Amino acid sequence: MKYPLNGLLMAAFVLPLSGSGWFRRWLGLPPNDDSKRSLQRLLFRRFGIISVLPLVLLILIMGRTFDRTLQANAETALEEDARDVAGRIDAYLFEHRRDLVTVSEQLQVDLSRTRDFGARLNILLRQNPGFLTLVIADEKGEIVASAPTLNDRGEPLALRGLNVADRDYFREAVRTRRPFVSGIFRGRGFGNDLIVAISAPLFDGGGRLRYVVEGSLNLKTLIETLKANERVNRRNLVVADRPENVLLTEGELRLPPLPDFRSHEIYPALKRTDHVQPFDLKGRDRARPVRHLAISTYTAINGWHVVLLEPLWQTQRRVALFYSLVGAWSAVAVSLALLVARGTASEITRPLQQLVRKTRALVRRETEPAGPALAYPSIELTEISRDLENTAHTLSSSNARLSAAISERDQSHTQLRQLLLHLDERVRDRTLQLDEARLVAESANRAKSEFLASMSHELRTPLNVILGMSEVLREQTLGPLSAVQLTGVRSVEESGRHLLSLINDILDLSKIEAGMLQLDVQEISVRDTCESSLRFVRASAQHKRITLEFSCRQPTSHIHADARRLKQILVNLLANAVKFTPEGGRIVLEIDETPDGKFIAFSVRDNGIGIAAEHLPKLFKSFQQIDSALNRKYAGTGLGLALVKRMTEMHGGRVDIVSAPGAGACFTVSLPLNGTTITAAAHVGAASRIPFPPQVISGSPLILIAEDHPTNRLLLKRHLTHRGYRLIFAEDGQQAIDRAIGEQPALILMDVQMPILDGLEATRRLRANPATAAIPIITLTAL
Repeated sequence: MKYPLNGLLMAAFVLPLSGSGWFRRWLGLPPNDDSKRSLQRLLFRRFGIISVLPLVLLILIMGRTFDRTLQANAETALEEDARDVAGRIDAYLFEHRRDLVTVSEQLQVDLSRTRDFGARLNILLRQNPGFLTLVIADEKGEIVASAPTLNDRGEPLALRGLNVADRDYFREAVRTRRPFVSGIFRGRGFGNDLIVAISAPLFDGGGRLRYVVEGSLNLKTLIETLKANERVNRRNLVVADRPENVLLTEGELRLPPLPDFRSHEIYPALKRTDHVQPFDLKGRDRARPVRHLAISTYTAINGWHVVLLEPLWQTQRRVALFYSLVGAWSAVAVSLALLVARGTASEITRPLQQLVRKTRALVRRETEPAGPALAYPSIELTEISRDLENTAHTLSSSNARLSAAISERDQSHTQLRQLLLHLDERVRDRTLQLDEARLVAESANRAKSEFLASMSHELRTPLNVILGMSEVLREQTLGPLSAVQLTGVRSVEESGRHLLSLINDILDLSKIEAGMLQLDVQEISVRDTCESSLRFVRASAQHKRITLEFSCRQPTSHIHADARRLKQILVNLLANAVKFTPEGGRIVLEIDETPDGKFIAFSVRDNGIGIAAEHLPKLFKSFQQIDSALNRKYAGTGLGLALVKRMTEMHGGRVDIVSAPGAGACFTVSLPLNGTTITAAAHVGAASRIPFPPQVISGSPLILIAEDHPTNRLLLKRHLTHRGYRLIFAEDGQQAIDRAIGEQPALILMDVQMPILDGLEATRRLRANPATAAIPIITLTAL
């Protein structure tokens, strides 16, 4: 009943609002077209909203409040009843434990009078009918006295002399030296009723345990007391002892006595519930579970488990009755409110309807409209009627002027439409031209990328051979050379290295302009990178007797950057400084943070020839040098500083220069410390490193060379055989895999571009094979 009535009330709340303009705008819906609706209907809706909405809101709030109040009361009553059940159990156990402890204290006064033990037990049995049997056992567990002396069939009970040392109530009383209350179990000898054993120790004057008093407590009286509670009878009740043996169940659960309550499906959800919570209980005669309110608590004396569940529908039934009464009265109130709203709207709109008829007469160009007087005249409506009559006289002249204006407007629209069509044709032609130009540019860019990829390998491969063979000759690996021959070889090697550097700079600059150069950003050591760069130019600086100095005031030891490109930046700056610094000069590489702490600054300062201020703007342009006379004296391509600027900007940094003629120059490269401003062209990643276990290699190590170029194979053979290595060769990637599996070399030198299978795929397959996964692989390529 609750939910259908809530739905009707919400519908009564929303439907009137759905036609309101402000409500539809708030929901983001287009407004209704009220021009086709009568004013009487609109006023009826507004008055209906004003009268119905407060009533509906009041009913909804009252229903919700009443529902929450009833549920809160039900939860409170459930908690109180659970505490009441636990309290009754505690009171029952406490009363009998107290009486048993009192008897034990009385017997401790004179333990030598054992013949009085039986009489004392009979007195306690008569005073507490809840006890079925009472026994006293000595410290060894043998019964020395008992009560009653007859069983329930009138037969004598021969309990004296029996040993109960293996019983829980005896062992726990001896172990803890305190009174003990056992769990639930079925009695023997006096029927099969559920009982609980209560025991208490007896001590002599010296504190030594002499006896244990035990009473078997019948739980039938406790069960009847709990069942007599009417509020408990209307609920589902479970009572279990500390080991979760069930004593009593009431309601739909129907558990037999003494099963393990932990095996029941509701136990996991209720065992730790110390407050009321909803719970779905599936009854035996129901296909669907029923929502209940459940609480789980424990007794104070022996930790017995009390679970109480109440069907939620009992509370919801009272809520449904409330909603039924409220719904009936609400229907009457809403009907009366709507009748009043309808009458008020009709009274307001009747004079307006007559005014509408008079206005329509003017629309039909009747300059002297006639009609009945207004039924309910007012000042406002009378003034409107007079204004309409004045408007009728000017309507004819206005219509003539309007017709002329419309004709002129139509002519202007025609001319404008023709102009738009002409402009649209020109735009389409221009778009086609731009698309064709874009396709040509994309084709040229692809051709440029393919040319760079091809030239990168085709140019560097023969140069590597020239440089390698020059190095072999210079080291006199193939035999001794004369001084003249060594000079020629050094000239060839220096020219080849200069040409290789020029090719590298041109290709790097082309890759940057094409967006193909990617940065491998990793955490690198600042000091190691700078010292490596200084070592690269140290030989040329020593040749000119130039002093190289290094100063690091940077507190951060590591930054995120591309180590190779940062070294290339520093080497270019240092090489320029060496080139333009006279003999005996001084070059300083300094590292420091910028004042704002956001950048790290690498400064290269020299005392060379310096640069004039008018030449600084074209300093970083490609293929340009500041003075033709300097071109002849200091050879160069003008690409070094252009590469420095482009690579620095790819790192998100900047390059600054301070110089004057004759005062040297200071180039400063500033890179971000946080590493988060790297441009989109940079590729942040860490190189994959595979740990290689240390290998003990005896004799001459075997090296596998995978190289498809015969001259490169000859060059590597000259270098490595001279140094005592044994060599095997492979001309493609597949051959390299086969020979590596069969020969197990100590090292593999792998080319990248090879037929059949390239070096990268061959390396991946070797790493995937357990037999070759640990062999070190070094990539040698002209790319």
